[in-house]
Order: sequence, then C-alpha cells, then structure tokens
Amino acid sequence: MLVLCARKELKIRYNSLKYLAPYRIGVVNGYVNTPELDRADFLKKDGVTNDLQNIRKLVRGRVDLILEEKNLMDF
Repeated sequence: MLVLCARKELKIRYNSLKYLAPYRIGVVNGYVNTPELDRADFLKKDGVTNDLQNIRKLVRGRVDLILEEKNLMDF
C-alpha cells in the first residue's frame, strides 16, 4: 500500500490530487505509483533514485510530501 507522508508542521489535508498542486512531492524514479498520480502533470514531482534519498529530502525540508510504501515507513 502506498502512503503520502508529509512534514508535520504543514498539516496537509486533501480530498483529491488537485489539492496537492502547491506542494513538492518526492517520488522514487522507476517505481510504479498510482496511475492517477503518474498522469498528474500539474503536480510538482521530484524524483530520486531510492527510498532513503526520498526520506532524507522530506526530513531536511527539500520536499513537502513523499510517496512511499506503508511497510517501509512503519519500519
């Protein structure tokens, strides 16, 4: 299952992908995301080569959200 993880202070709430347009979203290049997210050209997607880079960018404030596997984030 894929989840969006955000920096806590942003308090992001959304009902559709259009609500996420103002935010920088970290994704891992080559991963299959949801078809809706992959087609959403209006989103600011910032690609990296692995999950750890994605998490580090979120922690350092270089992206606002990341798309990751729930099991990885729970770990």
